[in-house]
Amino acid sequence: MSDALGVALYFVASGDVFFLGLGLVAAGVVAGRRSVRVGSSFAWSGVALAVASAMPIHPAAYGLLIGVVLVWRLTRLKLRRLARPADAVALACVVGLAASALWEQRAPVVHVATENPVVVIGDSLSADLGSPAEVTWPRLVAASVGVAMSNRARAGATLADGLRQARDIPQAPTAVLVELGGNDLLDGTTQASFEGRLRALLGTLTGQGHRVFMFELPLLPLQNGYGRIQRQVGREYGVVLIPRRVLAGAICLPGHATDGLHLSARGHAWLARRVAKLLWGRDAA
Repeated sequence: MSDALGVALYFVASGDVFFLGLGLVAAGVVAGRRSVRVGSSFAWSGVALAVASAMPIHPAAYGLLIGVVLVWRLTRLKLRRLARPADAVALACVVGLAASALWEQRAPVVHVATENPVVVIGDSLSADLGSPAEVTWPRLVAASVGVAMSNRARAGATLADGLRQARDIPQAPTAVLVELGGNDLLDGTTQASFEGRLRALLGTLTGQGHRVFMFELPLLPLQNGYGRIQRQVGREYGVVLIPRRVLAGAICLPGHATDGLHLSARGHAWLARRVAKLLWGRDAA
């Protein structure tokens, strides 16, 4: 995968293309004061990018954005006397959606004590495959931060497999990092099944008294429903979400994956630094 393609994929998978789309909508509103054709091109391109981002906001928010752009264009073409109020409404909508999305994907403010043991539940992105030369992100975090870390991740694991990985975790206080769900999406799991499996896993972990952290999944167009489920279920169980851009960057940025999916040494090191900084306020070597 070329560097340019990797960066483009990162912007989609991380959801950051949502903000580019909103910026184009705003630019279209401003440009429409001189040329409705140019303004419309910008605005509709922005709507397309926003929808493609799979930002896990309520579907009504996408409907609002589309409706506002439709009304804005109509006023520019047919109802010129309402053009300025329509401009103001459209820009306010853009600002409101951007602020809401930024708030939802803000980095968590947490501190995990180094004395607390850590358990990783995950798939091949986290799994120690047994090679002496392999340095995974959990190993790097454990060495740099100085925490006792048990890595139970297994290649190919799904959310259902997470229940097996969650067995016999030492009593709290234990921090559990959940990096699962990607294989469920690749397997075409329905949203209903995804939610049921996620509830079973998080309910088990939080019911045992563990402090749970979960990676938000990188998403492709039309997968935003899975992201909404992660956020909703995570809130219900008091789980701390690690923003979507973290795992997306580990996979998609240039040099971070060996085959477009599994992490290279560079990808593991990049992810280790982000996790160590977010949860312990330290830089992983």
